Amino acid sequence: MATLPRATPSPVASVTSITSPLPTSRPASAASHREPRASTKLSPLDPGERLTPPPSAASMPLELRLRALEARVLGVPASQLRQVEMEEGAATLSRRVAAATRAVEEAVAQAPQLKVLYERYDTYAPLLRGSLDDEENVPDVLSPQAKAAMVIEARDDLADAERGLREIALLEGRGIAGAGCLEDIVALAPALETGRTQLIARKRMLAETRADVASLVERYTEFTSTVSELFVTLHDQVSALEEAVARAERRRANEKARIY
Repeated sequence: MATLPRATPSPVASVTSITSPLPTSRPASAASHREPRASTKLSPLDPGERLTPPPSAASMPLELRLRALEARVLGVPASQLRQVEMEEGAATLSRRVAAATRAVEEAVAQAPQLKVLYERYDTYAPLLRGSLDDEENVPDVLSPQAKAAMVIEARDDLADAERGLREIALLEGRGIAGAGCLEDIVALAPALETGRTQLIARKRMLAETRADVASLVERYTEFTSTVSELFVTLHDQVSALEEAVARAERRRANEKARIY
């Protein structure tokens, strides 16, 4: 070790020269000799401040892949995911992997499609690889059998999606698409039920009225037919009486003519 110059007789100065560099702009003043503790006291780190060690080159690709997988599965950027209670700088790589695995399992447990994707990740891995892979590590295209299997598995989902699109198109054609007025419709549900009950009662009343009108028309038809028959009979009787009266008058006239 090099021998330091003895600037002052104070033994603290030598300690200061070892623990902290000597000032180059101006020499030490008398105040620094009177208060050696202010110049020699080291500033400890804040307990709340922790130095975050940079990730090593070996763990960086795995960290990036885990973050990308979480973003694809959960559907949000990795920066907006729920943070682990412990800081990333203090957590080890194994703990981070365990936390990520736990989060993925909790997410896929709520959706059957994600569960199938999670269980068959090796099969779907070629479709999930993005720009993180090098051009040399890009896998080959899926085989026709794998594509056919994927299409067959997604057949029900495709049918449901197509049915939903048709329903949406139908609602848009009627001008009632969207859920903007859904709350108003729910509020009108009691009135709708009351109107439905009134409509049923009105239909019953109209049916009874139609039956009464049909019976009345039938009775009117019978009455008209009976009156017509009576008029015909009366006409025949009047005609017979007129003929009898005419014969009686002719007979009487003939008898008078014989007498006179």
